[in-house]
Amino acid sequence: MRIGGQPGPTFLLDPSRETILGRSGDIDIALADRLASRRHAMIRHTDGQWLLEDLESRNGTWLDGRAVQAEPLHDGSVVRIGMTELTYQVLADDPTVRERSSRCVIRSGPVGQLQGDALRRSQAVDSEDGRRGAMLYQASLRLLASRSSQEVICAMLELVIEHTAASGVGWFRIGAEAAFEPVCVVPPGGQLASALAAPSIRSTIDQLVSREGHAVWLQPNPAAGVHSELACVPLVSGSSPHAAVVAMAPSGRLRDSDFDLLVGLTTLATAAWDGHSGGGSPATAPHAHDARQPSIRSPLREDADNELSGLSTVELDAFRDGHDSLH
Repeated sequence: MRIGGQPGPTFLLDPSRETILGRSGDIDIALADRLASRRHAMIRHTDGQWLLEDLESRNGTWLDGRAVQAEPLHDGSVVRIGMTELTYQVLADDPTVRERSSRCVIRSGPVGQLQGDALRRSQAVDSEDGRRGAMLYQASLRLLASRSSQEVICAMLELVIEHTAASGVGWFRIGAEAAFEPVCVVPPGGQLASALAAPSIRSTIDQLVSREGHAVWLQPNPAAGVHSELACVPLVSGSSPHAAVVAMAPSGRLRDSDFDLLVGLTTLATAAWDGHSGGGSPATAPHAHDARQPSIRSPLREDADNELSGLSTVELDAFRDGHDSLH
């Protein structure tokens, strides 16, 4: 799904069942779109291909700019329902394979896919994530109301501390050579930075987060001196990640709902950040551009860099008590 021109939640299609799209809250892909019918369209797998079918909707189902009744989907096809656009993509590989093959990874996958899975779970009446939608709505107001890039970072870290089991959290640039460069870490002097520097953790995060743009949840690795769980979610603007939010918690404290919430909050923070930085990447990863080319920077991006230079770290208790200055 694309939201405001940016990639949004991603939904994996199951060839063994039909996928229904529409405005109803009890279907497979629920759309917050008043122009969509309650049961608007269906995607199903038949004769070796995926087929998009209109379900007698009021405003029709559009595929690559034309109204359709039943048409096959091709890699890159754009489906429009009301004002909502979704892009059909064929995955190059199964993102769950890496989870099964790596003993240190509890969960991992593209941010959009994880967010889509979380949205599906939150629709279940008996789900522990039942209130997640209302909480994310409040968080979105808080993040999008931020008046500067610095406020986005402060609000993001405060939300993670308030609503998850994290004992430490940090915002990191992804710089040259996929290196994590701390911008703000709460609390200071904690184990978060040293845990990220452990070779086994560093290699996993470098590959999955910095290069592939995946969110990851890692279990403790005592052999590497890491005795806490780590969850790391990248901020992706355009095609590559430029920053990441990392949370740490004692072994066994993080829950699926905490990880889902971290993914959702980071997606909101990405949108809020882009609004202040004019796109985000150059401001948060100043070494990522080709040194042979002149750097073109907008006033918005210069302002973002100036704001970040004033960030520091604070004690966790002070942060939880609502201190709104990190100087």
